[in-house]
Order: sequence, then structure tokens, then C-alpha cells
Amino acid sequence: MKRVGLHFPRLFKAALWLLLLSSWGTGAAWFILHRWFLVKGEFGDEHSAWEPVLIRIHAASAMLIMVYYGYLLGTHVTVGWRARRNRFFGLLLVSVIGFQIVTAYGLYYVGGEAFRSLISWAHLCAGFSLPFLLAIHIALGHRQSLSVASPTSKQTR
Repeated sequence: MKRVGLHFPRLFKAALWLLLLSSWGTGAAWFILHRWFLVKGEFGDEHSAWEPVLIRIHAASAMLIMVYYGYLLGTHVTVGWRARRNRFFGLLLVSVIGFQIVTAYGLYYVGGEAFRSLISWAHLCAGFSLPFLLAIHIALGHRQSLSVASPTSKQTR
């Protein structure tokens, strides 16, 4: 695979988008099913049989995203940091994804029900914000890339 700098190879980008869409979509679907859709069972209301399937897909795609995250920390993030480009939203993204990893661990292995509920809501809010933060980061990165590459910007400096 080609080394990632500030710009991504198409295959890398497509795989990353597929994983992000899979993780975000299954997480959102699981939350919606868990929160608002109960199924009539033999002993009363039960959660949907799709919940365990969705959470397994969510966890699998999140694990692969963590591999990409580590790779991006060593390549894209370091190059962008040295270039002094898009630092605020880049650092915000790195922090939110790191927060997602920590809270995902906490959902399974930390504390009692009250603390687990707090972690769950924090994970949910951060997870729902990720596509918007990523879109802003990408848009700002493209705008900065265009301003650096345009010949008129070099003349005005």
C-alpha cells in the first residue's frame, strides 16, 4: 500500500469510508432498535434479535478502524502537524476517536449501571458527532490544499 501523507490513495479512502459507514450505521441502528423498538416475546417485551448482530458488526468495523487510526497517527497526522495545516479539527478528530476507543472499553468493563449509562451516552454523542467533524476537517483540508496550490495565492504572499 502506498504511504499516506496528506492525501489518501483511492483504495485506502474507499476502505476507510466503508468502515466508517459500517461502524456509524450499525451503531445508530443498534441505538434506535434498543431505545425505541421492543418486540413482543413469550414473556413480554424483548429487545430485537438484530441487536446482537448489529453490535457485533459495529465492534468488528470499529476494531478495523482502530488499525486505520493507528496508521493515520503515524502518517497523515504527523505530516499534517508538521505542515501546520488543519490542526484544530485534526486534533479534535484524534481526540474524539480516542475518546470513542476509551468509552467503548468502558461500556464493557467499567463500573456499575449508573456509570455505564453515563459512558453509553458519552459514546453515543461523540459517535454521532464524528461524521460532522470529519466532514469539516475534510472541507477545510481541501480548501487549504487549493489555496496552497493556486498560483494567485503565491503572488499575494
